[in-house]
Amino acid sequence: ESLIPAKGSPAHGRWHSADAALARVTLADDRPTLVRIAADGSLDNLLTQNASAPEIAPTAYWAGIELPAVAEDGVTAVVRGRLKSIAIPGVPPEVARHNDSVIAFDDGGGFVVSAREGAPAPDSGGALFGEFADPVINDRGHIAVVAKLSGPGVKAMGNGGLWWGAPSALRLVARWGSPAPDAFGADTPAVWADIRSLVLPGGEEAGPVFLATVRGGGVTKKNQVGLWAVDSTGLLRQILRTGDPFNDSTITGITALSTVPGALGASRGFNSDRKVAVRLAVRGNRQSIVVADIP
Repeated sequence: ESLIPAKGSPAHGRWHSADAALARVTLADDRPTLVRIAADGSLDNLLTQNASAPEIAPTAYWAGIELPAVAEDGVTAVVRGRLKSIAIPGVPPEVARHNDSVIAFDDGGGFVVSAREGAPAPDSGGALFGEFADPVINDRGHIAVVAKLSGPGVKAMGNGGLWWGAPSALRLVARWGSPAPDAFGADTPAVWADIRSLVLPGGEEAGPVFLATVRGGGVTKKNQVGLWAVDSTGLLRQILRTGDPFNDSTITGITALSTVPGALGASRGFNSDRKVAVRLAVRGNRQSIVVADIP
């Protein structure tokens, strides 16, 4: 498998770089394997199902490998996976259903687990990571990932979020149920409900850009969808939102960070110059293409 989009980040071209491409292949013994395809056609085996995960436990091994994402250098990569551990009679398993989902990072020395279900989630008041979505990566080796939360005190309205940063130093960007910011980065009465699509542009001081839905104070079906981005100072800001005025009219719909048939594996709709292309639906059954600047 290659050049297919991941749910939640369809516009982020995760499979290719300037000098290499990744593919998930199935070996003759039915084991999925991640390989790197170099410009000269040579293959490197990066990770194979059933490979050991000694950084977790001596008995831990890879039981599942999802869709990888490769950085611009063609070497640095990230992937979501699932672990199991070899059963030893009379010994509790070191990997169980509550801690088997992981994010692994490879900077050229092999994939190593950098975030794990059941571990404390940064900036989350003691909540634990739950299941992860497929992560994305940029040319700085930073990753962004959506994950569920679990643990004491975690309620349904706050049971997930978005984290971003170096794999060993992730920070919380948005948590479901917490205030969503306005165009100046100030909290609003609206709170996060979900993220529809996520990308992580390259370039200096780049941060996540995502299409999301909100709920709560002042939110109706007419203004519940918006585009948010982390600016060059690290501040999260609203870029566009349904219900906003536009050319003497009102935005009624936002299409951004999505894929198209025939180019499913290509990055589209954003670049490393802090610009995002958006198709707006405007009151009066009109459409408009705009290029939004991220401060």
